[in-house]
Amino acid sequence: MKKILSIILIFAITAVCFSGCQDKAKPDADNPVTLTMWHVYGSQTKSPLNDAIDKFNDTVGRENGVTVNVVSVTSSSAIDKALSASANGEPGAEDLPDLFTAYPRVAEIVGDDKLLCWNNYFSEEELSDFRDEFVSEGYFGDKLFMLPVAKSSEALFLNKTLFDRFSAETGVSTDTLKTFDGFFKTANLYYDWSDGQNFTQINDFYNYAYIGMKACDSEFVKEGMLNLNDKAFEQVWLPLSKSAIYGGICLDDGYAASRWKTVEIISNIGSTADILYQPEMVFYPDNTTENITSVHCHTLYLHRINLLLSTEVADFLL
Repeated sequence: MKKILSIILIFAITAVCFSGCQDKAKPDADNPVTLTMWHVYGSQTKSPLNDAIDKFNDTVGRENGVTVNVVSVTSSSAIDKALSASANGEPGAEDLPDLFTAYPRVAEIVGDDKLLCWNNYFSEEELSDFRDEFVSEGYFGDKLFMLPVAKSSEALFLNKTLFDRFSAETGVSTDTLKTFDGFFKTANLYYDWSDGQNFTQINDFYNYAYIGMKACDSEFVKEGMLNLNDKAFEQVWLPLSKSAIYGGICLDDGYAASRWKTVEIISNIGSTADILYQPEMVFYPDNTTENITSVHCHTLYLHRINLLLSTEVADFLL
């Protein structure tokens, strides 16, 4: 992943920076430019993307007068809020970054007029190198505002070391987790077996509802509105809510990775990118540690991260 992101970032930035009109100054070693960036890769641990950016800054970037300055590494929801504040000029808000990673929903938050159109920097032939279904998500009408740079699946992760102990005493197995019904029953059973510990955390309840309603031949969003009156929504939401009330599911804020480390949960549903943050060692309240084996059991859903540039960069580069 690190290598792929490094290559794509270098390609994206150099393609933009060196596609300007001939009569305007382009960045070079004597005429450098610094681009600010917000991204989501590594808010809870050492960032592999920051490593790739450092390599870019020390090599291709230095040679061509381009430095990428990462000023924020945080969650996608936090980026959404910060972008909204910046775009709307709220008091105390940071200036819009030159580059940022985000989901498609952010295009409406920021506004078309503040986003660079990638069509101006890629030929049709170059865009044909992308898989159509991959790059199509970045189009809004006929304009490519979001350049896909990464994709991942929604998966179930499991602390196999602790689950095996639980399994040995209760008879449950990973096969029990293949359906949501079995998953929630297991979560409640673990709560009882562990004297009140949560079994799991779901990092994105939207994705859970989307997947579940798809499985019921329905849609979570219809005509731009949440389809909450559909019988399918009741079918997928009630088991989740009952298990959460019982205690099998953690409802606290934050991502699951930190709770893995302290054994507050032993499973979670989240992006396959979470593998970057899954620890190989856990810490108990008495300060003892234990090496563990973690696995991902099932893949549930595909989603993508996109790279965006603000129009302030376009004004400089065009």
